[in-house]
Amino acid sequence: MTNQKTYLLASIVSVLVLAVGVSFAYFTVQIQGLDSAKTINVSAKELTLTFTESSDVISINNLKPGTAIPNKTFTVVSGNLDSAYKYNIIIDDLVNTFVTTGYLQYKIVGTGGGYSTSGWVNVPKAATATDTIIATDVSIAANTTHSYTVSFQYTNDPNFDQSSDMNKTFSGRLAITRGSSQGVAN
Repeated sequence: MTNQKTYLLASIVSVLVLAVGVSFAYFTVQIQGLDSAKTINVSAKELTLTFTESSDVISINNLKPGTAIPNKTFTVVSGNLDSAYKYNIIIDDLVNTFVTTGYLQYKIVGTGGGYSTSGWVNVPKAATATDTIIATDVSIAANTTHSYTVSFQYTNDPNFDQSSDMNKTFSGRLAITRGSSQGVAN
């Protein structure tokens, strides 16, 4: 009788350990390629996010009005989905301590059915690291690729004193998150 209890207990513990291990493996995200490869791939169950020729990090120091800011390019690729999937494009840990309004802006240009802004949009202010959605519930069908270029600009206005923005911070990381309404195509 004691051997049966020991065997039953060992079986239950083994099943629990296996279940936890499989669950952890299922939800683990892989990051492939780093700075030297110039490509970062993040894969989850439904989507793959790939940054090409640049990283996901936005970090700009000593920015002067009118200075070119490097674009961020990435793709979102869907797998064999049962229905359309919705995702958000975010700036993760956004910090924007610029004082002026209307000069630090971003623009999203999406192809392959991806989201695009209608023009330049002001970068939201954030004194502390804040996750900020910049595109909501973008719908992607099965086996589809959305390609994106996100551009940033700090425009020069010769008629306005922009010196209040000296030594201010703009940083964050581009990412995607699950949208709020799954399974409903636009």
